[in-house]
Amino acid sequence: MARISVICAAAPKPNPGMSSVDLAFYAFSKRQGFDDDVTYYHLYTEDELHSGKDKAVYNEITQRQQLPFKYECFRDRIDEITASDVIIFWGDFLHMAH
Repeated sequence: MARISVICAAAPKPNPGMSSVDLAFYAFSKRQGFDDDVTYYHLYTEDELHSGKDKAVYNEITQRQQLPFKYECFRDRIDEITASDVIIFWGDFLHMAH
């Protein structure tokens, strides 16, 4: 099967809208039967994105990010991504402050 890399926009704070977009791609891939071929990426790790937040906000972010898939760090996997059969940039990158 084809290897599919999905580069997802990361929300700078809790944003259920951005998470729902990623969930939509996950649901689509599951319905179409190619979910095992998809890897999801963020530019930063969750800890890098949210390490400066206070404890309550960090906990809220952690709870909201409990998704049925995990994000890999884009920077650590550039060779793997470029070797994919398909690369999809998915989400609202205009809202990424970084």
